[in-house]
Amino acid sequence: MESIVCLFIISTLFVNLQGELSNQGSQEHPMEEMLEKMKEVDKVGRRRSRATQSSEDMPVFDNTLNTNVTAELGSTVYLSCRVTNLKNMTVGWIRMKDKHVLTYGIYSFAHDQRFQIRHREDPDDWKLLIKHVMKKDEGPYRCQVSNGTEVLSQNFNLLVAVPTARIIGAGEIRIKQGSAISLVCVIENILTPPGVVRWYHNDEMIKYEEEESQMVEVVTDHRGKKALVKLFIPSADPIHSGNYTCKTWSATSDPVHVFVSTDGDNIVGVKQAVTQAAPNTKPFMLLLLLAYFLS
Repeated sequence: MESIVCLFIISTLFVNLQGELSNQGSQEHPMEEMLEKMKEVDKVGRRRSRATQSSEDMPVFDNTLNTNVTAELGSTVYLSCRVTNLKNMTVGWIRMKDKHVLTYGIYSFAHDQRFQIRHREDPDDWKLLIKHVMKKDEGPYRCQVSNGTEVLSQNFNLLVAVPTARIIGAGEIRIKQGSAISLVCVIENILTPPGVVRWYHNDEMIKYEEEESQMVEVVTDHRGKKALVKLFIPSADPIHSGNYTCKTWSATSDPVHVFVSTDGDNIVGVKQAVTQAAPNTKPFMLLLLLAYFLS
C-alpha cells in the first residue's frame, strides 16, 4: 500500500511538472530549476540516505560508446547513452550550451520537436534523437542520472559537418562553338554520398532526360568525404552560353560563366573547368579525377 501511495505522489508531481511546462508555452526551463524538480521526485519516491548507499546501488555508464559524434547538416543523429543498474532511477538529457533540460525519463521538455527520446528496443539505452540537424545544434550535451543523493553524468559532444560545393575553375570561360564542355563540381565535407546533385543553367535546372546532348556522371572517392559530379556537353552551341551552378539540397556552388564563341576564339580562363576534346573525352576525365584525388 505504501508503495502505491508513493507511486501516486510521484505521478502527481510529474503531471504537475508537465502541466507547468505546457502553461508556459515555448519557454524552456534552465537546468537548475529542472534539476530541483527532478530531486523532489527522487526524494518522495526513494527516501534514501547517504548511509545506505553503496557502490552496488550506483548506476554504471557504458564508456565504450562514442561520445564525440559527427552528423551531416540536415541528417538525423542519435546520441546513445547506456546506463546499467539503473533500477528506479531516471535518465535525463541536457543541452549544455544553454543548460536546458531536453528530456527526463520518457518525457520531452524541448519546445523544438526535433529533439526526442528513444527508449524502446533496449531498456538500458536512452537515445537522444535530433532530427534535421542544424549548425546551431553543435556543441556539448549531457546524459545524467539522479540516484537520490547525487547526480551522475556522461558528457557528449556533437559536431555538425556542413557540405560545400564548388566548380573546378572559376570566373568566365570562352570556348569555341562545336567543342566539348566538361564542368566538374566538387562536393566536399560529406559523410554519405551526396544523393541528387543538380546542374543549373541561368538558374534553370537542366533536365538531363530531355537533353540527350548533355550527360552527367557522379564519382565518389574511396574515403567518402567528397564527390565529383561532371556535366558533359559534347558539342557546344551559343545557346549553352550563360551561368552554370551545381547544387545539392544543402550546398550551392558559385556560378561559372561560359561563353560559346562563334569567331574561333580559344578557351580563356581556367583550363581545368572547360576542355576542348575529341568526341571520346573519358580518358581525359579519368586522368583529371585521378590527379584531383592524388593532390
